Amino acid sequence: MLRKILSTAFVILLVAWLSIILVDFLKVKEYKDPIFCIKKQTVKHTDNRKTEICTGLGYKVQNYYEDNKHVATEFGPFFIDDRYAENKGD
Repeated sequence: MLRKILSTAFVILLVAWLSIILVDFLKVKEYKDPIFCIKKQTVKHTDNRKTEICTGLGYKVQNYYEDNKHVATEFGPFFIDDRYAENKGD
C-alpha cells in the first residue's frame, strides 16, 4: 500500500515537473519570458553584448543581445554555458 502511494506521488510530481518545463518551453518559443523562473540574472560582456539568464527547475533560458538587439535564445539543461563567455573569453 505504501509503495503504491509513493509510486503515485512520484508520477504526479514527475508530470507536474514536465508540465512546468513544457509551459516555459512554449512561452520561450513564442518569444515571451518563462513563467517559472527561479533565478534571473543579466551578464554584461564587452563590446555591447549581454546575456539574460533565467534558471528554472532543471533548465535554463538564455537570451543573447548585441547592441540592445535580440540575437538568439537558448533553452536547455541547467548546466549549459553562456556562449558569449565561451567565444570571447569574458
